[in-house]
Amino acid sequence: MYNKKKILIIIPFLIAIALVLFVYSLKITADKRFAEGNYQLASAQYSKALKSYNTAKSLWPFISNDPTFQRNRELVQSFFDDLKNSPAVTVFLKSTATQEDINSLMENIKQMDGVKDVKFISKDEALRRYKEKNKNDELLLELVTADILPESIEIYTIDMPSIEQQNAFNSLRQNSTIIERAIQSSFRY
Repeated sequence: MYNKKKILIIIPFLIAIALVLFVYSLKITADKRFAEGNYQLASAQYSKALKSYNTAKSLWPFISNDPTFQRNRELVQSFFDDLKNSPAVTVFLKSTATQEDINSLMENIKQMDGVKDVKFISKDEALRRYKEKNKNDELLLELVTADILPESIEIYTIDMPSIEQQNAFNSLRQNSTIIERAIQSSFRY
């Protein structure tokens, strides 16, 4: 009887200790994910940083009260929000490209997995953008006309393109006769 009383008193105590250790392990793991996210942010591994921050927050919701966590997570999130509105790839077209060739290429690109939108940028639109970007440099504005700027196609993706999607685009690029050059956004890969 005496041992039974001791056991009944010790069991809730052991359960409480186990619960405290479990909660503490969640906090330690969340802190590790937060530290990993900070390292990844400093290493420009933005998608990994965001995943690490989100994991840390799911493990330990109170980490959101940390001002450094808030600032870093918001920084990475705003970076991704900006990326969603910028092209993943810009394809510069050869001057010999016909409108039929351009339309065909755009249709092929639209059929690729993960492509959200495809926009054609005319020489005039390229000049307008150039002037907006360099509006404070008169010399640069005087030197450039629409004739020297290439037409291009901007490719917007749903998310960071996978290796398979990049390979599909590279194959399309290599087999196209109207693509002069393609530039992938360095932040997306």
